[in-house]
Amino acid sequence: MVSFDPCFGYEDAMARSRITLCCAVLWMIWVTDPANALTFFVDSQSGSNSNDGFSPDQSFQTLSFAVSLVPAGSTIKLSEGVFSPDTGEAFILRVNRSMTIVGEGMDKTFLVNSTGTDTINFGASTGDSSIQDMSIIGGFSGLTFAAGGQINSTFHARNVLIQGVERTGILVRSPNTLIEECVILQNKHVGIEYLPEASGVCRIERSAILGNLVDGISFANQGTMILQSNLIVGQLQHGVFALNGSGGIFTNLTVSRNGLPAIGLHAAQPSQIVNCLMHENMVGINEGTVNDDPSVVGNLFFGNNTNYRDEGSVSRNTETAINTLVDNGSNPVMDNLVDDPMFVGTEFGAATSGTSTSIEYHPDDFQTVLTDASAEWEDSQWSGAVLFPSIDHNRFAHPIVDNTQNSLLVWGNATDIVFAGATAGNRYEIIDYRLQETSPAIDAGVSSFVEIGTYDFDGRFRVASSEVDIGAFEFDSIFPSPTPTATSTFTPTETHTPTNTFTPTRTFTPSETATSTFTRTATPTPTQTFTPTSSVTPSETPTETPTITNTQTDTPSPAPSNTPTRDFDVAPDTPDGVVNGLDLLYFLRSLESLEQTEGFLFDFSRAWMSTPGSNR
Repeated sequence: MVSFDPCFGYEDAMARSRITLCCAVLWMIWVTDPANALTFFVDSQSGSNSNDGFSPDQSFQTLSFAVSLVPAGSTIKLSEGVFSPDTGEAFILRVNRSMTIVGEGMDKTFLVNSTGTDTINFGASTGDSSIQDMSIIGGFSGLTFAAGGQINSTFHARNVLIQGVERTGILVRSPNTLIEECVILQNKHVGIEYLPEASGVCRIERSAILGNLVDGISFANQGTMILQSNLIVGQLQHGVFALNGSGGIFTNLTVSRNGLPAIGLHAAQPSQIVNCLMHENMVGINEGTVNDDPSVVGNLFFGNNTNYRDEGSVSRNTETAINTLVDNGSNPVMDNLVDDPMFVGTEFGAATSGTSTSIEYHPDDFQTVLTDASAEWEDSQWSGAVLFPSIDHNRFAHPIVDNTQNSLLVWGNATDIVFAGATAGNRYEIIDYRLQETSPAIDAGVSSFVEIGTYDFDGRFRVASSEVDIGAFEFDSIFPSPTPTATSTFTPTETHTPTNTFTPTRTFTPSETATSTFTRTATPTPTQTFTPTSSVTPSETPTETPTITNTQTDTPSPAPSNTPTRDFDVAPDTPDGVVNGLDLLYFLRSLESLEQTEGFLFDFSRAWMSTPGSNR
């Protein structure tokens, strides 16, 4: 029933209700279609959870609020700044439906978790989701991709820094995951751990895994790990560790200065280790059992205590000893080198070194400045290289963001005593793992094992010359243009041009607060916000001629009420006297949880229509 409109009569009032109802229904149908994903905005400084989130000036304040509310398929855009319990965040952030969460860059958007809980957990019923362009600092685990009932869901992490978590930087249980262009640094257990609940693939590409207290990357169970063009440096234990029935395809890795094997295999499925560079590890490749017989093709070994440990006990250190392995069954072992890779800035295997004058951690931007007053470097000479801030006491590594004549800016807390923190007066070393033009690793790999359309760590094309280079960096290659189409078996949610992870976005000046970036400069194409281009035109309502009988009195019947039967002013937590878009989002959450009753949608449309100041 619809009340009489004093200006337009019963029929027009009913038509207005029908229009409102129709619009609400069409909005619900449209917004729940993943092809019409909405974009929401979150700003920890100027936002409010009383806003509707549909534009930057109507931003929500907290990511936790947005995650709990937005419909499946949405994109959440985070502003620059810190998102922490101090700004109202409630960890764990549990994502239970598909969405994309995007920051402004790993040097601009920070999720800081000091609560000891996990930071972000993409749950078992999530669906396809991605997270990109931000830093995650602290927490028990930084990022978790679960599986559960949605084993066909895909998860994607790109350009994310994860630093200083109590346990695992990224824990992957989903069998379909892509991690690319990320920095996994200084975590107190494993950098990336893959423990799938079903057979599947986890790909890690063009990422830096440095200075973790246990392993850089470990995986087990039924999982297959595909590692491509990664820099894996300075873990206390393994660089890569495959065990208990898992297997992997490892191509063009640079694995350096890890406390145990660069690549360790234990009761694993046969793996392929191709075009990898193992440098100054305790062991280059270690077969833990008699069944761990990988393909070993086109690799370079240098400076390891043992280059290849066969069957868990037999040391093989020369090219001949490695290339004549006969007990790897049908898996090929060939074209491996033992030679100085000749990295940029090194001479005869020696790194650039010096003694620090001062070393200071900046907790506001999670970076450290090391100063050597005697240095005479060119500006940005070491951008993209790796710093070992206290080489006499530890092998922990930090990625260099930028430098001036005598100061280095690096990600992470190089003074942290948990990681045998450096102090002023310690001897440091710098290694740029790119190749000199005379490096024996150039054109020494085997291109037939390289996927077509792949890139090196810097985002440059492979292959640059007659054969692929060994290691994570391709010498004298070019950046792709125009943006290529991704060719990997895992299709990311968007296509972009990869570029150098270590490229700073501004000139580093030690005297100011450091905000330089250890990040790629490519900006992903934003998800477009839907703007309706047409309105819904209702069909004309036929007018009926009432039948009047002589038995009726002249006293009119009371007009039916247009008041909704329930209060839909539910947002914000304290009713604000207006039924608007934020209330509609709460209504959608109710629809998704099947809590609505018959007539609920029509009742809501009446509330939206009848409340003064509503957006309709």
